[in-house]
Amino acid sequence: MVETLKTSRLITSAAGCSVFLCFVCLCLCNAAEEDSCSTPCTNITVLAPAGPPGPKGAMGPRGLRGRWGIHQQADRGKSRPGPAGEKGARGARGKKGDPGAAGSPGVKGHKGEPGSAGAKGDRGEPGMPCTEGSNCNTVSDTVAGASFVAFSATLRVRILNAPENTIVTFDIVHTNVGNAYNKTSGKFAPQVSGYYMLTYTGMTTSVVGSAYWSRLKKNGEEIVSLYDRSNGDHISSCNSAILQLQPGDEVWVELDGRSSMWSDPGGYVSFSGFLIHPDFMMKITVLVALLLVLRTFAALETDQGGVCSRQLNNSQNITVVAAPGAKGEPGTEGPHGAKGEPGERAPRGAPGKLGPVGPAGEKGDKGVQGPAGEKGAPGPSPPAPPVVAFSAVRTTKLEKPSSHTVLTYDVILSNVGGAYNQETGKFVATVGGVYFFTFTAMTPSVPNVNYYVRLMKNGAKMVSLYENNGGSPQHQSSCNSAILQLQPGDEVWVQLWSGYSLYSDGSRYLTFSGFLIAAQTDT
Repeated sequence: MVETLKTSRLITSAAGCSVFLCFVCLCLCNAAEEDSCSTPCTNITVLAPAGPPGPKGAMGPRGLRGRWGIHQQADRGKSRPGPAGEKGARGARGKKGDPGAAGSPGVKGHKGEPGSAGAKGDRGEPGMPCTEGSNCNTVSDTVAGASFVAFSATLRVRILNAPENTIVTFDIVHTNVGNAYNKTSGKFAPQVSGYYMLTYTGMTTSVVGSAYWSRLKKNGEEIVSLYDRSNGDHISSCNSAILQLQPGDEVWVELDGRSSMWSDPGGYVSFSGFLIHPDFMMKITVLVALLLVLRTFAALETDQGGVCSRQLNNSQNITVVAAPGAKGEPGTEGPHGAKGEPGERAPRGAPGKLGPVGPAGEKGDKGVQGPAGEKGAPGPSPPAPPVVAFSAVRTTKLEKPSSHTVLTYDVILSNVGGAYNQETGKFVATVGGVYFFTFTAMTPSVPNVNYYVRLMKNGAKMVSLYENNGGSPQHQSSCNSAILQLQPGDEVWVQLWSGYSLYSDGSRYLTFSGFLIAAQTDT
């Protein structure tokens, strides 16, 4: 408190002195200006503590424009920037910005070198079985080293009042191994020579009197036919043939004019085929011809017996050497010659006979495995499998025979292996094994007529066909098939029962076909 009072007094004394000194200075100033010291000083300025600020004054007039700096740009009226300052310290890293818009794709680079082969992967799980309607064309195009061809397709929609010579396009393809079937054109055109089994079906609409007439054609030639006429319900049938085909051949199903055929995605109307046997004979024929050509250009053929020799080359020069004469008489013994000089030492003789085998020593350690040997020459090819297949058609009708009759077929479409006898109508197996057989039948267009046909094996009934066309005069047809195991000499035929009738004509409605599926092997 005492210190505070002292400080206040000192401040007051200092203020008083300041006032006094200011007063003296003002008086001296005034006296100097008036050149007289007698005039009293009336202007007194007292320094007091500052009061509160007054109100803001009005803005003064604008000052004069200053002069340009030393770095003036006279031509542009602007000053140039001064010298750059020193580089400051690096600031903190900013936040990651948003990604920019994608740029245009660059030029495609050169193809890189192939990488090294990776390690073999683990074996995959077994695949799922192929289901109906799915694409099952994952079968390899080769089976046991030979090309394989097979297809199966169905018609999706019905055909009504078809124009003349309408090719049926079976547009639902279930199988097409070898890609020989074209669903756009409806034609089957294999690239592998051989014997093919081809089969197709048909179905009428349910309109009374509606009918279809379909034909299986090869390169435009009619092979076999189908005909059915509706009695107010759907009626279906089938036919088949075994044909020898070469690359460039085409096979298709064709409808006659005004034919109507029923089908839907259920697949009532179908067209299928597969390769039974590749045509090995054609390859063998080419090989034999090549060997004959090589034989023609043989260089020399000589008889080693000394009686005669013959020389043959490309220019056909022939040299004949006569036989030697008879053996002459032995001559007289000549005089003894002089003693000869000692000869050179003979080489060392051959080693003597081996002595008896000594006792076996102890088994040594297993040696290091040696390097792999060179690849051996290919072994002999297995013999070609036997080929047996036939297809025959009948072009005439047969009416009510008095006894059971073996059907004979007058047109042979194929008969590789020669097992079918056209005169007797019987197939006689030449190779033991498993066979497939199929046959067809058709009623005449007479009311209340029927047929009864059976497939026979050595006189025993295997499978049968029966059809009755009712009271309407129309044809009715059908087909049946069987797989039989045969031994060499077994006979198979189609037999019509007595009192029944069958119809056919040049369109070839009646057919009989078969082929060897697998030959019997000796165990």
